[in-house]
Amino acid sequence: MEEGQLEQVLETLRTGNRKQDAYAPAKFKYTKVFRDLPMDYTHIVVVVKFA
Repeated sequence: MEEGQLEQVLETLRTGNRKQDAYAPAKFKYTKVFRDLPMDYTHIVVVVKFA
C-alpha cells in the first residue's frame, strides 16, 4: 500500500459500509468508493477480524 492510501483506508474504516461475516461473527468487511485511486481502481475494501 502506498503511503497516500493510508488516510483513505482509515476513512473507509470510519465511514465506509460495514458488513458482518455470516460464518465468522468477529469478522467485518468495510467498503468505500473513491474516485482518485491509482490504476483505475474504484473501491477500497478492508477486512477486520477481532480476536
